[in-house]
Amino acid sequence: MPIPRDDQVEAWRYAAEKLGIAVVSPCDIALSNGQTVRVTALVEQFGNTKGMAVDPEYALVEYSVALLHDGYGFSIVTIPAVDAFLPNSLHTILMDWGWNDAAGPRPHWMIEAFGDQSRKWREIGTELGFTVVAPWRAYLDGAEAAAVALIEEFGSERGTLVIVDDNLSEAQAEKLGRDGYAFSDLGPVRNRP
Repeated sequence: MPIPRDDQVEAWRYAAEKLGIAVVSPCDIALSNGQTVRVTALVEQFGNTKGMAVDPEYALVEYSVALLHDGYGFSIVTIPAVDAFLPNSLHTILMDWGWNDAAGPRPHWMIEAFGDQSRKWREIGTELGFTVVAPWRAYLDGAEAAAVALIEEFGSERGTLVIVDDNLSEAQAEKLGRDGYAFSDLGPVRNRP
């Protein structure tokens, strides 16, 4: 049985408070085509430039083209109710959507998760016998560029940079591509047995 929408609104508000993220729940989004769509929540700092419109109902797909055109991402998702809130499961969803750098500094839990991902990639490299530089950082045009890991033996001549949450700007990615790096958005490494 689906969680009632009121419970989802409450769950997103609770998640916003606990994770320190900007959420408008519920939210009416006025689209440039004249339509208005009501969603359970607008998660402002993640996904596309104007945030992620989220709702547990597949009816949201009807608005997908207009949402994307207007700078919103969208997701059909149900999160746990307040009494069953699990921050780590929501961290994974949010990291998959990616942080919008225009929103300012990332919350502390994203920085910690980035470090955890780097540690996991180092372990995998050691186990499989390939070189992993994790985390990887460089300065490009006066700004720091960072990736969860650089896998030197795979991809292009300089290796493959592992990106988990769109942590490179478009300009940085273009420059690194010209400099001989490949990219892979492999998603978060899950805990292994």
